[in-house]
Amino acid sequence: MGNLYEKNKFLKQAKGITLIALVVTIIILLILASVAISLTIGENGIISRTIGAREKTIIANEIESIQLAYSSCKMSDYSNIVSAGAMQEELEKSKDNVQVTASGNDLIVWFKDTNHRYKVNQNGEVEQISDLTEEDAKKVIDAGMLYGLIYVETMDGTVGFSNEKLNTNSELIKLDKSTIKNVSNSGIKQIFNGGFIDNENKIYAWTGEENYSNFLPTCLTDSEGNALYGKKVEKVFTENAIFVIDDEGKVYSFGNNEYGIIGDGTKENRNLPICISDIENSELNNIYITNIYPSHHNIIALDKDGKVYSWGSNTSGSLGDGTQSDRYIPKCISDIPGSALNNKVIKNIFIDNYWGNAYAIDENGKLYSWGYNRQGQLGDGTTKDKYLPVCINDLFSELKDRKFVYVNNIIDSSIYALDDEGRVYSWGLNDEGQLGDGTFTNRRYPVCISDISNNLLKDRKIKEIYVYDLGTAYAISEDGKIYSWGRNDEGQVGDGTMQNRNIPICINDIENSPLKDKKVTEFYNNNATIMVLDNENNLYMWGSDTDGQVADGELENVSSPICLTAQKNSTLYNKKIIQIEASSREANSVIALDEENNVYLWGDNDHGQAGSGVDKTNLLTPVCLNKVENNPLYNQKIIKFVNNGSNVLYVLENGDVMHAGFFIIPN
Repeated sequence: MGNLYEKNKFLKQAKGITLIALVVTIIILLILASVAISLTIGENGIISRTIGAREKTIIANEIESIQLAYSSCKMSDYSNIVSAGAMQEELEKSKDNVQVTASGNDLIVWFKDTNHRYKVNQNGEVEQISDLTEEDAKKVIDAGMLYGLIYVETMDGTVGFSNEKLNTNSELIKLDKSTIKNVSNSGIKQIFNGGFIDNENKIYAWTGEENYSNFLPTCLTDSEGNALYGKKVEKVFTENAIFVIDDEGKVYSFGNNEYGIIGDGTKENRNLPICISDIENSELNNIYITNIYPSHHNIIALDKDGKVYSWGSNTSGSLGDGTQSDRYIPKCISDIPGSALNNKVIKNIFIDNYWGNAYAIDENGKLYSWGYNRQGQLGDGTTKDKYLPVCINDLFSELKDRKFVYVNNIIDSSIYALDDEGRVYSWGLNDEGQLGDGTFTNRRYPVCISDISNNLLKDRKIKEIYVYDLGTAYAISEDGKIYSWGRNDEGQVGDGTMQNRNIPICINDIENSPLKDKKVTEFYNNNATIMVLDNENNLYMWGSDTDGQVADGELENVSSPICLTAQKNSTLYNKKIIQIEASSREANSVIALDEENNVYLWGDNDHGQAGSGVDKTNLLTPVCLNKVENNPLYNQKIIKFVNNGSNVLYVLENGDVMHAGFFIIPN
C-alpha cells in the first residue's frame, strides 16, 4: 500500500510539473510569437520597414520626375514662369495619372495612384505636402473666365462652369456652387481662347451650335458627327479660328474662315472641326505636323522633319510660296524651287500677327524671313516684299557664323533677335530709337547692338527680350540686370527722364536706384507700366500712372523705379510678392498676392473690383483687402486671383471663389 501511495504521489507531482512546464512553454512560445509578429508586422517590423522603404523609393522617384520635368520646361521656354500645362505635358512623358495645377506662381503636382502631392516653386524646389483627403478633393484650386462663364477646377480634377448671371453692383460675391455644371473629371491641361484640353487629352469647345445657347462647352472628342470624335488631342492653337493637332500629327480646324485660314479650300465659316490633313489636294496628307503658328490672315505649320507649310491670305507674299495669290489649302513651301528653305530642317517659326512677315530658324541657327518688308523688317537689306524665304545669314558676312535662337517681332515693324551667346540684334523701324543702335535711322539688316563698343549690352549675355508695341524695348541679362531703350514719353525706360533713348541704359547701375545691385527674376510689361520682381520677391514699378497703377500716391507718370515693398507708409512694406497682374490700359487695376496669402489692389477701381469697404474710385496706394473689415475677403487666405480689368476672381484657401466688378453673362 505504501509503495502504491508513493507511486501515485509521484505521478501527481510529475503531472503537475509537466503541466507547469507546458504552461511555461506556451507562454514562452506566445512571447516568441509576439516578438516575431512585432518584428514582422509591427511599427518597426520587417514588413513595415519594407513598406516604408518602398514608400520612400516611390516618393524619391516622384520628386526626381518632377525635378526633371521642371528642368526640361525651363530649357524649352523663354519665360520665367513654368506653367501648369507645360509641367503636365512634360510629366506625362514618364508618368501616368498625374495632375498639375497652379497655386499663385507655385505648381501643385498630384500623383493620383499614390495620392502624394508636391509643391514646386519657381526656383524648381520641390516640397512634399499632405496627401489628398476627401475634403481637399472638393476644394476649388483654380478659376478663370471663358466665353462669359466662370470655370472652376477642384483638387480632384473636376472641371465645371457656372451658368449664373453675375450682377454689377460692384460687391464681392461668393460664387454659387449650386450653379456649377461639371464638364470634365480630368482637370485642365491647356486653356485656349474658346475652350480647354483636359488631362485625358479630350478637347472641350463652344461649337456655335446647340451648346452655345446654354454656354457650356462640348466635348468634341466624345461627340459623334465631328472629325475629332474618338481622337486624342495633343495641342491647340487659336487666332480667328481654332487649330488642333492629334497624337497622329493630323490637323483639324474650325471657326472664322474670312481669309481661308481653315484650310479646307473655302472661305466659309465652320462650326465643327474638319480634318484638313485628309482633304483632297492638301499637302498635309500623310504628314506629321508638330506645331502651328496662326496669325490673323494666314497660317504656317511645321512638320516633324522641319518642313514648312502655309495657307490663307497671301498679301505681300506672307505665305512664302513665290506668289501673291491667296491659298486656301495647305502647301509645303520647303519644296518650292528657289526657296532658301530647300533641304533645311526648321526648328522654330515666328510670325507677325498683323502684317504677315514671318521668320524661321533652322537646326544650325540660320535665320530666314519672307513677306511684308516696307520698313526693312525682313532684314535682307531691302524694303521690297519677299514672296520666297531668304536666308539672312547668307546675305551678310558678319552674320555668317552667328546662330540665332529667338525672334521677337511686333506690329510696329521693329524686330529683335537673340543668338546662342546671348547677343541682341535689331532691325526695321527706328523712329523712337527702339533699335538701340545709337541712331534714329531705320535698319534694313540685323545690327548686333551687343557688338557696338559703347553699348552697355556689349559682353552681356541676354536671356530675354520684352517689347512694348509703341517703341520701347527691354532686355534681361543672365545676371538679372534690366536694360531698356526706345520710346520714353511716359517714363517707361526708367532712367529718370521722359526723353527717348536710342541706346540701352542699365537700370540696375543707376546711382540711388532701388534696383541697384538687385537681381531681377520676373518682368511684367503692361503697356507703358513696368512691374518687376527681384530674387527676394520685392516689387518695383515705374512708367505710366494714368489711374494710380504705380501706387506712389500721385497721378503722375514715374520715370524711375519705385520699390513698393520698401515704402514704410505702404501696406506692401516688407511683403514678399508671389503673384502680380495688371489689366489693360482701359482699366488699369493692379493686383498682387504676397507669400502670406494676402491680396492687394490699387489703380482703377471704377467697377468696384476691390469690393465693399473700399470707395469706388481710383486707388493711388495699395489696399489689403484681407484687412478691410466689412470686405468678404477679410481674414481670408487667397491662393490665386484672375484680373481681367473690369472684373476680378479670387480663389480662397477654403475653396470658395469670389467675384467682383462689371461682368454679365449674356442670355
